[in-house]
Parts: sequence; C-alpha cells; structure tokens
Amino acid sequence: MRREAVLRYGGSTGTRRRGSGSSQTGSTRFERNNSASTRL
Repeated sequence: MRREAVLRYGGSTGTRRRGSGSSQTGSTRFERNNSASTRL
C-alpha cells in the first residue's frame, strides 16, 4: 500500500523535490504521504 504509492509518486515528483528541497525529510515526507493517500 504505502510502498507502491511512494514508488509511483516518488518516481518523478519525489526525486525532484528531494534534490531541490532543503528539508527533504519533513516536507518530502509529508507531501509524499498526502499525495499518496489522495491518489490511492
């Protein structure tokens, strides 16, 4: 459930935010979870 969503969403947006965000742990984690949940 969570891994599939993260893999799908983290494929393009996750990588972009990861290298362009300074707080990749807080922002990326929260946005990823939110988007993944909404997509599912």
